[in-house]
Amino acid sequence: MGTRISVIIPTRERARYLSESLKTATKIDDANIEIVISDNASVDNTKEIVENAKDNRIRYFNTGMRVSMRENFEFALEHSTGDYIIFFGDDDGLIPGQFAMLRDLIEQKKPNAVSWYLPTFGWPTDPKNSKEGGVRLLRKGCYGAPFKVDNQKIKQQLSDGDLGDGAVYPRLYHGCMSRAYLTRITGERNPVFRARSPDIYISFRAIQHGGNFWYVPHPFSINGFSIASTGGSMARLSNEKDKNATSFLDEIKLDTIEDVIPVTQSMALAFLGTLETARVLYTEDKLEPNYIAWYCLVLRDASKKDPKTAKSIMDSLLKHANQFGQQDAYSKAIKLGASNTKTLKSSIMKSFNKIHSIRGFARIDDKTTIATAAEMCDRILQNYGQKTQDGSMRREAAWKTSKINFQKYKEKAER
Repeated sequence: MGTRISVIIPTRERARYLSESLKTATKIDDANIEIVISDNASVDNTKEIVENAKDNRIRYFNTGMRVSMRENFEFALEHSTGDYIIFFGDDDGLIPGQFAMLRDLIEQKKPNAVSWYLPTFGWPTDPKNSKEGGVRLLRKGCYGAPFKVDNQKIKQQLSDGDLGDGAVYPRLYHGCMSRAYLTRITGERNPVFRARSPDIYISFRAIQHGGNFWYVPHPFSINGFSIASTGGSMARLSNEKDKNATSFLDEIKLDTIEDVIPVTQSMALAFLGTLETARVLYTEDKLEPNYIAWYCLVLRDASKKDPKTAKSIMDSLLKHANQFGQQDAYSKAIKLGASNTKTLKSSIMKSFNKIHSIRGFARIDDKTTIATAAEMCDRILQNYGQKTQDGSMRREAAWKTSKINFQKYKEKAER
């Protein structure tokens, strides 16, 4: 039968998105996967959506009461049975036709973790608007040869707060990790997720410990973002009218496991707090943050906020410095300040990537959802990824043919 893979979708009252997200998993042609839906006590028609999917690989579980995002991740993992695990959100999706390439890598390399190039899809605010809901595929992110990640390099980058190359970081969320490795880095009797941001925490913990990590410059999933997305909730905590943000905060308060620093409105400081939590829990794996560099990132966060939010971030930063005895690093960071100037190199690279890319609106049969986005990607990418890996097709030829496929898709969509 080969390696069993668990595809896990934690969800909470987002049936509209889940119905489309689930389609991207059920379209995978692979008998040895399970699709675990972990429902965080939804009161909408989530269960009905799952039951209507009618796929015997689906396993539905309900937490029975509202829990934090971290606890829902833990609950989902405990109810899964796969040798390897993939998490993604209820407004995200897998690209089903590319899954076979991922399985081949897992079977051949037996990695501790696999990460991959991750395109994004913005759910349209108006479903009737054919100019919303685009996906951009970069040439450098398609058909690339998998490579082993340099443990020391990413550990140093994380220490320095250099998250620019985070795509290659080992991931469980929009990534894949082995269950045996998760047990090894977290302990036999410990929860796997021990911080309020479970996806970031397990990535940082893996980097802290090290392992056999692989990165694939090819997309296997799509990161969806919508008005209901949880991803930006911490950054929006100051907005009392934002229902998603306030619900996120209320659920954090329900959790008995806490980070070593309080909730903050700075994503940079929240990331540093997640790293600090891993450091405190696992002192045997040394990773010393460059606090000056991290604090400068926090200052950059604060510089982009309104005065009230900026003051809250600065107060949190000072509390962190006092808590960890980093007053000197704080003073040096304040003197250095925050620069928002983009380098010439980054500007040129951004322009280069746009030129060498394909961007299309994922509208099929008058629908624009994560499922149509995944279908569009499959129509463009076909099975060329596997062909480039077995040597029967060159990467340049695969990209050229993909552009032709895209034009055909575009012409059909515009009729």
